[in-house]
Amino acid sequence: GTSRGQLRRGDWRSEEPRARGLHGGVGAPALLLRFGEVWGIFLRCWLSFGLLDEELEEEGCGQAGGVELELMCPHSGNGTANGEAPVVSGEQTIEMRSMSLPEGKAHAIKLYCAWFCPYAQRAWAHLEELVDYGLEYTYIPINPYVDTGKDDIFTKQPLTLEQKSAKYPEFVAASPRGLVPAISVDEDVAVNDSWVCCEFLSEFAELQQNGLKRGKPDADSKVSKMALASLMPKGAHDRAKVRMFWEHCGSQVIPFFYKSLMAKDQEGREAALESLRAGLRKANEMMLRVSSSGYFLGDRYSMADLALGPWWQRFYVILKTYRQFEVPQTAEYSRLHDWWRNVSKRPSFARTIVSHDRLVNNYREYADGSATSEVARTIGKVDR
Repeated sequence: GTSRGQLRRGDWRSEEPRARGLHGGVGAPALLLRFGEVWGIFLRCWLSFGLLDEELEEEGCGQAGGVELELMCPHSGNGTANGEAPVVSGEQTIEMRSMSLPEGKAHAIKLYCAWFCPYAQRAWAHLEELVDYGLEYTYIPINPYVDTGKDDIFTKQPLTLEQKSAKYPEFVAASPRGLVPAISVDEDVAVNDSWVCCEFLSEFAELQQNGLKRGKPDADSKVSKMALASLMPKGAHDRAKVRMFWEHCGSQVIPFFYKSLMAKDQEGREAALESLRAGLRKANEMMLRVSSSGYFLGDRYSMADLALGPWWQRFYVILKTYRQFEVPQTAEYSRLHDWWRNVSKRPSFARTIVSHDRLVNNYREYADGSATSEVARTIGKVDR
């Protein structure tokens, strides 16, 4: 089997190559990332003296694949309102959260995640929200696909479950189907599926309000504050609104993202994109019935924002690159555009956004129709 140290560090080095020049390591950048505003202030000062530009130029990070890279500080207010500014803060977050810890100091919560997977990003972003309230976790990188051995070439040809079990025994124990995301707590709790993981994390956070940690008294004030980070509202009606929006995104929006990529002819692609636009128009209406601005619930960030956020990010990266698609700047989508301006600047969400170039390379097999992943065989299945 794979040792704990190999699983956390070795696999990250070999399968999930870090963005050059943005490693963060265990030094100042990684540490600053955990102290929100200090990190933002530091970067703004750094940028003002031109030091960051010099370092990126020296490391060859100015451009990759013809797309200009920019570093977005999660706390600086420099969001990706129009979705076009590539961000790389996700790489630094992974670098820090996947560090090996001394025996006895390991975090109880482990996230089994793939940096490129929008489903996994839901749970990852939720955990990052809890980090801001005192939670600590370990990010365990998973590559469920055949490894090409090259840093910039990815496949969507899945490993068999037996291969995953041999490579990632702890992960498959937490997710018997071998799908990300999955979360384990100590040795006795394991959950998988993006909705289940997010709901579990919100309920886990709510328990802290009563000073409980898996049913045990917990006097840690930092942990008690975690109740504020629950991403499910308290009222039954508001919770139902969140669930209905999540279901709508899962059935009327997300499938057509994949179908538009995997359709083999222009007619099929246009049909999928029109269905996608129709789903987004309905999402816009649903959101307007709940709030007129801000997040889905207005001032409150919730699981509803994670229902769509990872895919909206990919509309501007993946669909724009491969299908020349952009969400129209019309009244029918205006509430969604305002919503994205808020979500993209949420520090916890921004810390999960990886390099646009890496995403584009990663989705190549979806775009050319050669992907055979679980999503490709089910959600993205098309007739054309």
